[in-house]
Amino acid sequence: RDVRITTIYEGTTQIQVGLASKHMLADVLGEYFDGVLSTAVPQSLATFTLSSISEPWVFLLIYVLFFLFLGMIFDTLAAMVVLLPVVLPIADIMGFDPVHFGVVTIFALMIGILTPPLGIALYIMMDIAKQPFGVLSRAIIPFLIPLFIALIIVAFVPQISLFLPDLIMGPR
Repeated sequence: RDVRITTIYEGTTQIQVGLASKHMLADVLGEYFDGVLSTAVPQSLATFTLSSISEPWVFLLIYVLFFLFLGMIFDTLAAMVVLLPVVLPIADIMGFDPVHFGVVTIFALMIGILTPPLGIALYIMMDIAKQPFGVLSRAIIPFLIPLFIALIIVAFVPQISLFLPDLIMGPR
């Protein structure tokens, strides 16, 4: 197969459009982040959450379910940049390790992008595989069950996600 200048140009243009949209998103989220930090939203949410939820495991369960849902409908970068500055102080007060909390966040968002009916990755797979959405949704379900089980185990047994960091850097 020949590589032509027009093919290289089209590929480069698509990459630039994708990068430009990510940079615009980063700029908008940066402004949002500055606005959130300049207001008392994180403190107010922390106060409300801490007064409403006394058990850390209840907070973690609600957090995991919320981020699974967010993974289905939002871009993962946007979900993390928008919500982690608000939620991380609450997790710190509840006593969660930041590394463990980050692993749980990424894992929940990753499963969310694969979960029907709104999983964004399914639409990308649909285009690549040239298969209807229903076929892919049925095909992914057997893989989601062990992922959900693994997420629950990782979320509620922090030693799993902290084993390697503790081994390398020593216990915190």
